[in-house]
Amino acid sequence: MNNLKNRTVWVVGGGSGIGRAISVKTALEGAKVWISGRNIVNLNETAGIIKRKHGSARVSVCDAVDYLQVKKTADEIINKDGRIDTLVVSIGRAIPGSLLDTSFENWKDLQSQHLDSLFLCCRQALAGLKKSKNANILVIGSIFGLKGKENRLAYCTVKGGVANFVRALALDLAGKVRVNSICPGWVQTEMSMKLVDATEDPKATLKARHGWHPIGRGGTPEEVADLAMYLISDKASWMTGQNIALDGGYTAR
Repeated sequence: MNNLKNRTVWVVGGGSGIGRAISVKTALEGAKVWISGRNIVNLNETAGIIKRKHGSARVSVCDAVDYLQVKKTADEIINKDGRIDTLVVSIGRAIPGSLLDTSFENWKDLQSQHLDSLFLCCRQALAGLKKSKNANILVIGSIFGLKGKENRLAYCTVKGGVANFVRALALDLAGKVRVNSICPGWVQTEMSMKLVDATEDPKATLKARHGWHPIGRGGTPEEVADLAMYLISDKASWMTGQNIALDGGYTAR
């Protein structure tokens, strides 16, 4: 459809999972896609998928919690493309645990992975976003940023912070840059399956994950990417500050 033709899209976390699916779809929509992350192998795999589908992508190794690396990547994109039209942040990891089961080290690590990275990427991308006529930021949040969940204390906390970051930043940038998030339910990705496989009975755990959702199953990265295509396009030009649940009915309970 080429709804994003010639737009510059930076996908942080584009090497796998939801970030990979968004990277592929934006490239096929005609965007000039930059994908960043820590794992060069994963980034090159994403770029290879895009190339096989007759799109193109540039790769930048970048740890999103490292100020200098984030700045270098943002500067490179702006210098080569002149602007950033869309920033997509799709990173972080999940750690199960209650108050007594969560170590202070894991507590701090999740804050860094989800909140520090978001702050740094948005801040460094802002100069490029301000040069765009269609600027927007899309964050991949979680249903656990909208509702609590037992044995997910640290993850619910940081994802709740992400949701309010989106609301506050949208107000700060109103009229200049749109800011929204997608809050998926359980999506089958490499990261989510690692948590499943680490349990005592992975088969039963996987069934339970799908059972969280009234619709009867979890989601796919491609389904999240489909919604992302709308949110970053001009069709969503009146939408900002929203955390949209995409969860098979989970938050309807």
